[in-house]
Amino acid sequence: PAKATTMEIPAPKAPQGEPTHLVVADSQYYANGPQQARPPDGTLKAGTKVFLLEENGSYVMVQTTDGLTGHISASAIKPIE
Repeated sequence: PAKATTMEIPAPKAPQGEPTHLVVADSQYYANGPQQARPPDGTLKAGTKVFLLEENGSYVMVQTTDGLTGHISASAIKPIE
């Protein structure tokens, strides 16, 4: 029988430099994707600086400066001027 191959999904690269966005309102985040059917994994406080990793419609994947990655509402962040 043929050997099954497993496909690994690469983790997002660790951002370099300064955070690009600011959380503008306390926002619940979801670690494994924007899943409304279960409780959030936590809350990012307003004023938290984040790196924008991925845009996915009304949700974005962000990473905090201490390495926390999660999906939050796209309307909850704005670019740092």
